[in-house]
Amino acid sequence: MGDNPFFHKMRVRATHVSFVVGLLLLAGCGTIRQEPFAEFSNAVQQLRKGADEALKYNDELNRNRFIEETAKASERRDGAEAVENLLIEGIADQPFAWRMTEVPLFMVSPQFRSGIYTLNSTLVAYSELLSDLADSDLVSQKEFDLMAKDLNSNLIAAATALKFEDSQKGVGMISVAASEAAYAYIDHRRRKNLRKVLEKNQPLIEDLSQKLQGAIRTAARNLRQDYEERSKRLADQLVPNPTTELPARKKTVEALVELNEDYLMRLGILEALHNSYRSLPAAHRELNEAVTKPGYNLASVKELFENGKHLYQLYKDLQKEDK
Repeated sequence: MGDNPFFHKMRVRATHVSFVVGLLLLAGCGTIRQEPFAEFSNAVQQLRKGADEALKYNDELNRNRFIEETAKASERRDGAEAVENLLIEGIADQPFAWRMTEVPLFMVSPQFRSGIYTLNSTLVAYSELLSDLADSDLVSQKEFDLMAKDLNSNLIAAATALKFEDSQKGVGMISVAASEAAYAYIDHRRRKNLRKVLEKNQPLIEDLSQKLQGAIRTAARNLRQDYEERSKRLADQLVPNPTTELPARKKTVEALVELNEDYLMRLGILEALHNSYRSLPAAHRELNEAVTKPGYNLASVKELFENGKHLYQLYKDLQKEDK
């Protein structure tokens, strides 16, 4: 039977089939390239660094302006209200609560900055979790659950600080469907399961991107309102009248020009941050493609990284101008 041509041919075919099946299994379970995940993680880390430094500049300017304007107001006979607004008032039966007649912008903006930093840190942790998942045998189901729980808690904290509408309605960084796909990947190490983790979490990333862009647009509207109020007060001092002399007018014009420059610089910071969050979903989508396509062009991931660098450079440039 061993010399029978028919059986010999069958053995050869069986060998070929076994070889093909083996290749298919290797294709499904092969080692995941770490580079795309490292690039994505580096990009969101750079975004966190750049955003925090750039927003810190806004805090410093708001504080300095408040001090200067309150000091000037205190010189006037009608400046008692500005002085009173410096005082923090306690609230009866609430030992840790406080209020002010009008909370200065520099005391409000740190909360916004803190919320952005916490959310960016959550994105960093999420990128590191994806990288750990891609690294074979590094994460167990129990470890994944713990990391996902931490991510979801941090996202709720950030959403609360940024006043997202559904901050307390089960918002999470890892969707239920993504968790189920992650379990399947941990058990079988198939590329398709890792792709499914990213696919199932894509809508959440897109929703988060929209909410973050909305938060930045709100900050831009607040900035514009602040600018309009301040610029109007200065412009009112330049209306024709016989009592204001040229040196005083020149000083007012200079103050208005400086206010304009400051407003445009701060608006540029917010625009760069807005653009960064707009590119986040595309970067996440590219990461998914890179799981099965070696050498896939991570253009949006690179854009995210460059936007973070740009934010940090903006802060450095503004620091130089203030010296």
